[in-house]
Amino acid sequence: MSTRNSNLFRFFFAGMDLFALNTVFLVLTMQMNRIAGLEYQYVVLFFIANLGWLFSAYANAVYINDNYFNFELFAKQSLKSFILYIVFILLFIFLYNYNYSRLFVVLNFAGFGGTILFTRLLFLLMVFYLKKGNKFSKKIVILGYND
Repeated sequence: MSTRNSNLFRFFFAGMDLFALNTVFLVLTMQMNRIAGLEYQYVVLFFIANLGWLFSAYANAVYINDNYFNFELFAKQSLKSFILYIVFILLFIFLYNYNYSRLFVVLNFAGFGGTILFTRLLFLLMVFYLKKGNKFSKKIVILGYND
């Protein structure tokens, strides 16, 4: 795959995952009325969650790999990264004794995991459609004259 397409997929998935993480976090804070006073501990968790996801994605090379059309490898790296993200956030919650709602933390993990699953399945469907329509095959025309 060309580096242009590789960079496009890299930025698309990095942006989509961060957008999903932040959307889930903000929807949950609004639904659970945690944003009323912009409680300090939830703002800290917001930044730590973003840093944790970027760290875990970098550690598992989710966005660095150039072979995005190998779905098994991409899904495996995403799952490893999500598990490392959960461990990182739970370790942060354990070390810093802020009073977080358990329901908030569980729904945050479930919502972010669901959106990652949804985007990866959407990607899988897109790859199957492109492979079925022969969008990846190169058409070669051989011109010549043989005596």
